[in-house]
Amino acid sequence: MSLSGMLPQMEEFIFDTPLKINSIVFISKTLGDDIKQSHDDAATLLSRGSLIFVAMGDAVDINLLKTLPHTAVISWPDMSKYDPELLRQEILGNLACSQN
Repeated sequence: MSLSGMLPQMEEFIFDTPLKINSIVFISKTLGDDIKQSHDDAATLLSRGSLIFVAMGDAVDINLLKTLPHTAVISWPDMSKYDPELLRQEILGNLACSQN
């Protein structure tokens, strides 16, 4: 599924709530036109909390992905090597929290 097709579907899950929404997108390929079409939807998701992209593999252009509104872009170039603690810290360190 393309990023421009997925982000609007993610927006549908956002309910009318004052709480922050944390969106984590694992992406394995970037295409210029797809990234351009995703800009507004990425901005909408980011406005509700955090938007974290996890770039998986070597077919992701990190610089292109960073042109989208985002909280963080985490690079995971070699998927045969997995450091769960590092990935967990990178994700948890960028989550938005609601204040009561």
